[in-house]
Amino acid sequence: MRTQLRIAMGIVTFLFLIGFFGFVMPSLIGLIITILLIISITDIFDRRYRQAARTFNSAARAVCHQDGAITKVAMAFARSGALRGPCYEYARRLTAGEDPVEAANRSRVPLQLTTAVAMKSGRATPPAGDMGTMSKRSPYYITPPHYAAVLPAYAHIMYLVLTAFITCAVLGFISVFIVPTMEQMMGEFGLATPHYWLIVGSTPTQAILTILVLILLLVTPIIGRGSFFGIPVPRWMPVAPRSVEDKADTLHGLADAIDAGMTVDQALLLGSQVSLVPSQRKSLSYANSLIRQGVSPAESLQRSGWLSARESDWLRGTTAQRGAELLHSLAQQRVRDAYANIRWFMGIVFPMTVVLLGLAVLAYTYGFFGTLVALINGLA
Repeated sequence: MRTQLRIAMGIVTFLFLIGFFGFVMPSLIGLIITILLIISITDIFDRRYRQAARTFNSAARAVCHQDGAITKVAMAFARSGALRGPCYEYARRLTAGEDPVEAANRSRVPLQLTTAVAMKSGRATPPAGDMGTMSKRSPYYITPPHYAAVLPAYAHIMYLVLTAFITCAVLGFISVFIVPTMEQMMGEFGLATPHYWLIVGSTPTQAILTILVLILLLVTPIIGRGSFFGIPVPRWMPVAPRSVEDKADTLHGLADAIDAGMTVDQALLLGSQVSLVPSQRKSLSYANSLIRQGVSPAESLQRSGWLSARESDWLRGTTAQRGAELLHSLAQQRVRDAYANIRWFMGIVFPMTVVLLGLAVLAYTYGFFGTLVALINGLA
């Protein structure tokens, strides 16, 4: 019931924002406020969900070699949090005796490929074997050093969102409640509208705000998805580290599966079973089908979009152990590149957005106070 209530409250809030800023304040400023609020709310829920998913996978990997321990972890996460509903269903299926990997897929639990590999190997080998080796090979799941780099970039983004929101809220309040009163007073006293009114009403301010809206609508989807209408962006372009981390987790999972003794096609099949992202599940299934047709694993990963041509050349002809090490290295390098790209991107966008906001406020302030002075002089 709480989940249904939370979904209902989210829908009501979204409709309220659209209705208020679409009809009560039908302006470009209201549109910007709506976009910023929706982005902020979505970001909060997404980060909450991802953090819960990572915590659940870490706990499951730590106890997967113990009988019944995964059920206890699922029951603990079913009490509260973002994974309460899926984990409740997952715990119910585990109690009924279903396979943990299949139960996770049917329960919509965000199980990482590395966790699925640990579950498979944990049931087949002693706990001190593969699990100890896997924990030594995978320190990036606990405290990755590159995570510190995202904090300044995320702080800049939140600063821009809050600054733009406050600026647009103040300008929107002036436009809705103060500017009409001044227009009415100037009309009642027969005063001519000065040229400053253009600055308050439309020309520079609206143009600057239009540029901000275009930046929000065009840049945000490209950075978030890493593609433009299905076309992948070049590797040097900034992409949201979240999407890169998701693909890196899959590459880490493939490497861990190879370390655990699985073949590449078995690892790809397992990855397609646990993935909740339709595009990733489709690409993993496609790579698995290519391997079954006789294509080499390196080429199949390249043709399915998981590796570039250069990375595929590095993997071609290597041993299983060396290939797993290269997959780990490639995944880590991708995440480092993503954070490096987002840093130089924010180094350009942050000052540019601050300047645009400053110009919008300056133009609006100049027009508003210029009109106010003209009104006072006319009445005097």
